[in-house]
Amino acid sequence: MSSTLLNKVCFVTLSLLSLMGQNLVNAQEAAVSPSEPTGKIKVGLMVPPQNSSLAAATAPLINGVEAAFKEDEDRYELVKYEISESGNVLEVLNHAADTKAMLMIGPVLKTSVDKIASLPYLPLPVVAINKTDSAVQPELFMSIDVAIESEVEQLVKVALENTAKNPIGDFVVLATPNSYDERVARAIVQELSKNGSVGEIRHVSTEQISYLRTEMRGKSFRGAFFAMNPQQASLIRPYLPPELPVFGTSYTNPYRTNDVMTSQTQANDLTGMVTLEIPAITQLSHQNYLKYRPILLKLNSDDRHLFAVGVDAWALGKSWLEWHDQIDLEDGLSGKIHFDKKTSSSAKRTLDKTVVTPKRDLADDVAFEESAEEAGL
Repeated sequence: MSSTLLNKVCFVTLSLLSLMGQNLVNAQEAAVSPSEPTGKIKVGLMVPPQNSSLAAATAPLINGVEAAFKEDEDRYELVKYEISESGNVLEVLNHAADTKAMLMIGPVLKTSVDKIASLPYLPLPVVAINKTDSAVQPELFMSIDVAIESEVEQLVKVALENTAKNPIGDFVVLATPNSYDERVARAIVQELSKNGSVGEIRHVSTEQISYLRTEMRGKSFRGAFFAMNPQQASLIRPYLPPELPVFGTSYTNPYRTNDVMTSQTQANDLTGMVTLEIPAITQLSHQNYLKYRPILLKLNSDDRHLFAVGVDAWALGKSWLEWHDQIDLEDGLSGKIHFDKKTSSSAKRTLDKTVVTPKRDLADDVAFEESAEEAGL
């Protein structure tokens, strides 16, 4: 082979090798480089690790966020960021901001929410799903309060307003030894105390029901609160004086269950009880509920509540991204929600108020601007 032909072969071979090498480099760069911008707004969702104890507990809430997001996926991208119970929540927020997230929904764990609320600043807007005890919150912080104590605050206000014409005696708070019932009972007593009233906790077991009427005889109570589930409350109510005003949170609402017969039976015994209700649980017929009805009917009442909060957290987040200092969700799935950054960093949920009737009818709901007498109490 001539030297000229050998040089041409070498040149072609080197060119092919160079081209193959460049293609390999390009392929490697494509594998590690971030994906092309989609033009969508990136929203983070803070979730616990899949193998953690919190994963199952928060699953309905996360499902609610995801279900609401699906209606907006043409405009938004939802990305999950894991955080353990001992994780550094600020590191997660900084990572989300570095990866171009414009909003974070979560965390749920109260310790993490308190840590965020106590920071001087946040790297991106946050919608935390829990209450915080921090006195001052950073500018980009919002929380949606789902604690039973906030619901108790609403119920106590209703009870005081609707017994104002006959404010004789203290309130009695009927509870079982169950730890959750104890929590509700203590919250009622504390809220009554804040408002200058007194609540006396009475623990009632199934075996003690027959003695309840005798125990209540001769004592003048302004009203009674049930800190127990509707099944237990429906057993006790017939033993109380029929004229005694009785009150219960959504936890005691007989319409919590999908079982119509059970609800009806409990409602018969609890007729006249003033209670609160969460739209997603009591199935009020409004447009927002109907969108998610097929999913909600598959969940128990507690999971429906969390799912509803997830849906509402997404709606709050969208408005928060638009820098609205005041946000109102009149048809929130977990209640009517109001947020005013000028007065508080907490989005307040107001539940629907109703009086239990034997036959369920929205027309029977009471407007609580009425007096106790006008409301039939």
